[in-house]
Amino acid sequence: MSNLPNPNEFTDYKSTLLPVERSQTGSKGYDLVQMDKNFKGALKACESLVKRELSNELISYPFWKSAPNYEIGKYFGYSKTYNSLTVHLYNDTGEIETIAIRNADGTKWKTFGSKKFIPYTIKDEVIFVSSGMAEIIICDLLDFSFIGIQSDGMVQHLPQELKELARDKFIVILSDNDDSFKKIIPQIKNFFTQSQTIVIDFEKMLNQELPKGYDFRDFVNKIEDAPTVLAFIEREIIQGGSNV
Repeated sequence: MSNLPNPNEFTDYKSTLLPVERSQTGSKGYDLVQMDKNFKGALKACESLVKRELSNELISYPFWKSAPNYEIGKYFGYSKTYNSLTVHLYNDTGEIETIAIRNADGTKWKTFGSKKFIPYTIKDEVIFVSSGMAEIIICDLLDFSFIGIQSDGMVQHLPQELKELARDKFIVILSDNDDSFKKIIPQIKNFFTQSQTIVIDFEKMLNQELPKGYDFRDFVNKIEDAPTVLAFIEREIIQGGSNV
């Protein structure tokens, strides 16, 4: 986000970004494009109250409305079968890459298409890296430059072009409070060898013991106000993040 502070007075970056094409990953046994249309159509037909209840379970509505990029709606669909939101990820040309049903009879994030697909938007010198479908949406709501990993295990599929796109920039890792994520922090740092990395550990930032698995989504849903979330993040960046 362009108004975030520079840690260490963030060195002046002079990189020129070039558009990068990412090809759609084909899927087998189902028509991902038709699923995209069906779920989007089902969401449009939903009553407003149902939409509000389902979306509020994922991301706090007060936070959503207070976010700078609150009008985005491209991510969502609806599964009538499971009475669940679906999250849709698209590549640079607008083709559907991934659809994940948030709750399919107790199965969280039942995924169709590519689990390896990693959406990203890089427009500023501060780039946030997070894991989780909700975190991808939240970073976009906050108008961040971001790299969104669908789940911790997909870190090995970071696109190689990101090394150059992130050169001389600052990578801010939004850490989940669990061993699974903490194990991939070194991998993220080792990948971005031409960038400076900062880790935000919410337990250390808030100076309190947090439940296992507490993540960026939990944080924003607790705060419920985008300007306050940004103030916390900005302060932590200025202080240099956590020693992880």
